[in-house]
Amino acid sequence: MKFICLDIDGVLLPRNTVFLAPQSQTCPFHPLDLQALTNAIQQNFPVLILSGGNSQAVRFHLKELGVHSIVQSCFNKFEALSDALLAFPTLTLADVLYVGDGLNDLECLQNVGFPACPADADASILAAVKFISSRPGGQGAVAEAFQWAFESSMEG
Repeated sequence: MKFICLDIDGVLLPRNTVFLAPQSQTCPFHPLDLQALTNAIQQNFPVLILSGGNSQAVRFHLKELGVHSIVQSCFNKFEALSDALLAFPTLTLADVLYVGDGLNDLECLQNVGFPACPADADASILAAVKFISSRPGGQGAVAEAFQWAFESSMEG
């Protein structure tokens, strides 16, 4: 794993989470996911966030963490991921950890080296990944996926 790509709703956050305050002082991410994401950023892993939704509150908190590659209102996630990888000529899809939970994540999950999902992902997603977290989205699933991908990278 050398590149991290994450969905938001149902992955970093529980499904159907809504934020009304654009700059809420409360960070919406689970402490385990927050720590894993912070560690990845500190270790200089490129992190790309792709979401079909559009939340300024989530964008604000991600930028506060140091994530700057955030694509919201993204309806072709595979195209967005492929475009982002162009900035890293030594990386391929085989180097990517992708954590997604819904049908709009399926093409990415089918084409990356480290496809993962939360325990409560759609059934078609559960069947398409190499790693299923024991935790639901927004409850530490990202941290577990990071750990799995990191350990898998060390083995291979």
